[in-house]
Formats: sequence, structure tokens, C-alpha cells
Amino acid sequence: MPDCRYLLLRGHSWNFRLKVPADLKNKHGLKIHITEPLGTRDLKVAQDLRWELRAHWTKEFARLRGKPIEERANARGTYWTTREQAEEGLWGRDDDLIGVGIDVLVSEVERRTRRSIYDDRNDPETDSDVIDPETQAKIDGLNDFRKYQSGEEVTPAPVYAMTFSEAGKAYLEANRGVLVEQTRLQYETAARLFAEHVDDKPVSKVTARDAVAFFDIIRRFDPLWGRSPKTKERTFKELQRLYGSHETGLSVKTLNRYVTALSCIWEHAKKRQEARGDNPFKGQWSRVTRKNSRPYRPLTDEELAKLFKLVPKHRVLWEIPLVALYTGMRLNEICSLQWANVRQEDGIWYFDIIAAKSEAGVRVVPVHNRLAWLLERRSNDPAERVWPELTPGGPDGKYGWKVSKQFTVHRRAAGIEGDDRWRTAFHSLRKNVTRCFELARLPQTEAAEIIGHEKQGITYRVYNPDGLTMFQRKEIVEVIAYPGLEASGVVGTWQQERAA
Repeated sequence: MPDCRYLLLRGHSWNFRLKVPADLKNKHGLKIHITEPLGTRDLKVAQDLRWELRAHWTKEFARLRGKPIEERANARGTYWTTREQAEEGLWGRDDDLIGVGIDVLVSEVERRTRRSIYDDRNDPETDSDVIDPETQAKIDGLNDFRKYQSGEEVTPAPVYAMTFSEAGKAYLEANRGVLVEQTRLQYETAARLFAEHVDDKPVSKVTARDAVAFFDIIRRFDPLWGRSPKTKERTFKELQRLYGSHETGLSVKTLNRYVTALSCIWEHAKKRQEARGDNPFKGQWSRVTRKNSRPYRPLTDEELAKLFKLVPKHRVLWEIPLVALYTGMRLNEICSLQWANVRQEDGIWYFDIIAAKSEAGVRVVPVHNRLAWLLERRSNDPAERVWPELTPGGPDGKYGWKVSKQFTVHRRAAGIEGDDRWRTAFHSLRKNVTRCFELARLPQTEAAEIIGHEKQGITYRVYNPDGLTMFQRKEIVEVIAYPGLEASGVVGTWQQERAA
């Protein structure tokens, strides 16, 4: 006998038919049954279409009860647990399933379900024929296992499939401790917005069309949309209404970050057999070029003079930019330094960088002669921070988080801004160092050891992993020079400039 669960034949066309749970009858505008036309005469097509509606109404019932996530997750967990128990020969050892064979159990459930759907004489006030979600999940799990045993291809009903929001949570949980907090929050936001966009459909049902539609909307968002304290409380549609008509929209770099987040979530779900086929987000990646981005540029000699001519109230905004300007170190690499990281080898002082952004960033950088003032106040306590006044901030508790914001204010006060083509920021100082290396015609492999980039090719990277000697690194660092800035005399200590 064909499987006609949730189906009702009226005339020559199939309809979806579902009995409303007793606690929701005559509430929220719901009647005894929900009946929706499927628009087909083909039973097989109707059998496929019913599951989308069954999943929708299961979610809707749960939402009306005020616990959508728990109920759906419980049914899915019960379904897969039952299948696993059946495969291991452990099925039927709990509740009312004890001692009941799969064939007998499934036949009985099909009989009860058909009676519930087709018998219009049922007392509308009784639910004796309605199977509770937990039992139904066990039945479906056993039924699908039987099909699997007989060699049939089994596609679980959407109600038992992992939703996209669940896939996002599973990915983030699996990568706990791997993703830095800022990245984790970004991935969490991307998953939430996309899940709401597709009504949290099963990850297996997400299509490339869904991805295209999402990015067509999100690319028009105001770049500052996430700064509102109410962002997390607003739905995707509310955010679209408030921020979705910006003239320029999000940058390509930001959009690519969304693509990466959603792709990683989908691929993780695929590894867990929750999705199949090609990654629907794969085609959304865009190449970052000069035309669609504003890269950082090095500061000009005139801008460097302006920056250091304006003496800040606090030494960190004087000293940390100088260290960056003569080492090429990243902001957080500098701010994370302890005196234990300022070491000496063969008479050469150097920074031992271990708090790096990447594996290539873990390196040693000799102290430039122009930074000798820093060594003069070296502490005898190796655990003391080079700048003890810095406190961690931001999602990841980085010591450079507050300095970054303070430097932006200081830079703008000095009259240094970007334009339509280029951006200026603390990162620009790394570009200044790279510029010094290129003007001195240094090979890229030598510059990479100081800057902290991965060497290109395998000749030096693989066959000489130790790299250059400390003396050779010292020679490279001393190539860094800013004649105009140094001639002005504003490369001393903060105390000297304050006194002047």
C-alpha cells in the first residue's frame, strides 16, 4: 500500500493534510486540520512535496508554543538515534517499542496515520490517533532504516534534517578554540542572517539561488550597519529595511568574509552527511582588486613629519608607531611584548615575536639603532610588559585594540586622511617599511623574514627553514631609514619631545 501520510486525495488532485495538535486547536486562527493543495495528480510528486510543508508546520507549531529550537532538535535527535540503534541492533529497548518488530511497528503506525487523515468521522475533540513528535521520529527512523537495509536511497524528511542555524552552531562548536573571538562572532552573524533569509531551511536544501539572492541583498547594506547596539535584536528583514539601500554598500573584502563563513559551515555539514553536491556559496567569491577596494598605502614623508610633530599626551601613541616604523611589526605584535621578548644574541638585541597573526609571523626582528632608547629602560622582570599601561580590549582581548582607536584619532588630528583610492591607518607604517626594503632593492625572501610573510617557493622556505643569521637580519633592519623625518630630529624619545 502506498505511503499516504499527510496526504488527502480530493477529486483527482493531492492535498497536504495535517491534524492540528490539541493544545493549538482554535488558537492563533488554527482549526482542526490544516489542508493545503499540492497542485499535482502524481502521488510520487505529492509524497516529495509533503515533507517541506510538514517541516514548515512542525516549526510553526513549535514557534507558537514558544520553543521552536528545542522541539525541532529533539525530533531530529530522536530520529538519528533510532537509526543508529537499529543499525547496531539496539532498537526497541526503550519506551513502548520494546519487543515490537520493525515491520509490525511501521504497519501499525501507517494504519493509525491513515485513519487520522481520512476518517472525517473522528471526534474533533480527541487526539487518540495523533502520534506525538517523539514517537513519530522513532517510527520514521526505523522505517528509513528498513529502506536502507533493502538497498533503497534514503532521504530523511526535512524535519529531521539539520537546519542552517544548527549547522552554524555545529561548525562553531567544532572549531571552539580554533577561531579567534572576533572571527567567531563574524561567522555567527553570517549564519544568523542567512538562516533567517532562507527561513532556516535544512542545510541540504540550500541552493545556489538562495546564495545569490542573499548576497544581492547583503551587498547593499550600510558598511556601519553592525555598530548599532540593537543589531542582534533585529531580524534580517528589519536590518534590510533600515540599512539595505546604501549607495556603495559593503566592500568586496567584507562580502568575501561572509562567503568564507557560509562556505565553511556548509562544508562542515557536508562532512557530517547533512548536505550533498556542490557548495552553493562557491560562486559568490569576488577577487579583490584596486577597482573594488581601497588598500592601505604608506605615509608620505610630509605625513610622517606631521604625525610625529604632533606630540601626544601619552607615550604609547609616540613609541608604538616608532617601533612599527623601524621594524614593520604589526600593532598587536608590538603591544603584546613583554621584556622577556626583548632578547640578545651574539651581542645583537632583537624582538622575539611569538604573538603573531600567522605561522610566518613567528620570527625575530633585530632592534633598529633608532630604537636604542627603548633598551635603556629595560626591566629586570621578564614578565613585565614593555607598555604595562596597555589593557586588553575587544572580542579577543587584544592589547592593541584600544591603541588602534586612539591612533586613528591622533592621525586625524595630525591631518592625515585617505582618499577615494587609498586608506591610511596604523597598518600604513608596515607599508612604509616594505617601501624602504624595495627602494633598497632587497630580495623578497629577505624582506619577508622581517615583515613576517611566508616566503614564496620552496627553495628557501623548505630547504632552509632557519633563514638568515641574526647579523644578516640586523643588516636588513638598518636599511630602514626616513631621511626627512630623522633630519627634523623627531625620532627621539617621547620624554625628550615632551620636554622640548
